Amino acid sequence: MRHPTTRWRFLLGFALLAASLSAPLQPLRAQAPGEADLKAALVYNFALFTEWETGGAESAGRSFTICYAGPETAAAFAQISAKSMRTRPIVVRPIAAEGPYDGCQVAYWDGSHARRALPRKAGHGVLTIGNGAEFLQHGGMIEIHLEERRVVFSINADSAKGAGLRFSSKLLRLAKNVVAGAQ
Repeated sequence: MRHPTTRWRFLLGFALLAASLSAPLQPLRAQAPGEADLKAALVYNFALFTEWETGGAESAGRSFTICYAGPETAAAFAQISAKSMRTRPIVVRPIAAEGPYDGCQVAYWDGSHARRALPRKAGHGVLTIGNGAEFLQHGGMIEIHLEERRVVFSINADSAKGAGLRFSSKLLRLAKNVVAGAQ
């Protein structure tokens, strides 16, 4: 049985994720104030609900690195660096859309950067998230998109499994689509 404090933190995190997914947004092309913050929060929460075979979020002593491509999200990701991933401090750093992705546990591509990304080349143990069309078909694991002015996401479970990652059943239930065999 989990410790009561851990259970409350888990429930609070899950509630925040669910609330953030139901918030209406402006179109992804126009970065409205707060939209980048919402995307960064989603990326953080996706990582919380992911398990790494290689100990991505659980390895003690090392920092947890979230990499992003897209200067429009830099300030939002900087705010995440004040958080921790379970017991590990978070480091955020920019990357080029085309890589390299060395040292990243999470790689996020925003907008046009997602169309240039090479999620299949991110490597084993890297959670890949983007908001470009057809991101999942190119090997990405989570694709964020708008549907009827709401943020939704789809998951490519096969890509995650191939990279040694497993999503929480709670995250899978929140997904608009869970795609298998999209590669």
